[in-house]
Amino acid sequence: MNQALVNKVSQDTDKILSFCQLLKVALQDKFIKHDLTDSEFAHMINLLTVINHRALEVNFEVKDYIRDYNRKMHIYQPEQIQKIIDRRI
Repeated sequence: MNQALVNKVSQDTDKILSFCQLLKVALQDKFIKHDLTDSEFAHMINLLTVINHRALEVNFEVKDYIRDYNRKMHIYQPEQIQKIIDRRI
């Protein structure tokens, strides 16, 4: 169960990062075609950066929680993982 959850979170993180990369390329194309101002482009790139970092933080914290669980043999608490995800988002 734990490894399946870690795998699911990792897959979701990879999808989010891939989607952000596609959005970044699309934004760069629009910027080159002068469809976006400098400030609009910078703001959108900053938002994508925040999304990337949040996704990586959630991925890391869930893996860290599971690693601690596996190491210490504590009782598995799925609500704790939900708290981690909610806190980071």
